[in-house]
Amino acid sequence: SCLQNINEEITIHDLRIIKGKKELKILFDCVLPFEDTRSIYDLTNFLEKEITYKNYVIKYIIEIDRPYT
Repeated sequence: SCLQNINEEITIHDLRIIKGKKELKILFDCVLPFEDTRSIYDLTNFLEKEITYKNYVIKYIIEIDRPYT
């Protein structure tokens, strides 16, 4: 995923995409390492700059998980 460009240990799961007439909602859970202090806001801003799709407005709904140890 493009999130691995900012930290190769980031993984995503439970990806869902909901397509409307002019909007895409992209929902997923993101596993961040404990030492990574990025917020949902940081991840969303990064994705908004990296990903476009035609003339759609893309909204991200991200749940941050931490790895089990």
